[in-house]
Amino acid sequence: MGRQVEDCYQTVRSSISWGCDWGYNENGVYWEECYCAEDSCNGSQSVRISFPTLITAFLSLF
Repeated sequence: MGRQVEDCYQTVRSSISWGCDWGYNENGVYWEECYCAEDSCNGSQSVRISFPTLITAFLSLF
């Protein structure tokens, strides 16, 4: 009796989950691209600096 080998592969070509878009290229290579879907969702804070502080920092470079 011959031995049968079945190829297993991902049936879904691409999807979007948890803020990441992923899929498989035509040659079967998996790719993933993650992104932030809404403003300020990465948790970074805006930076505020006073004018005197900015001038002091600038002058300290020279």
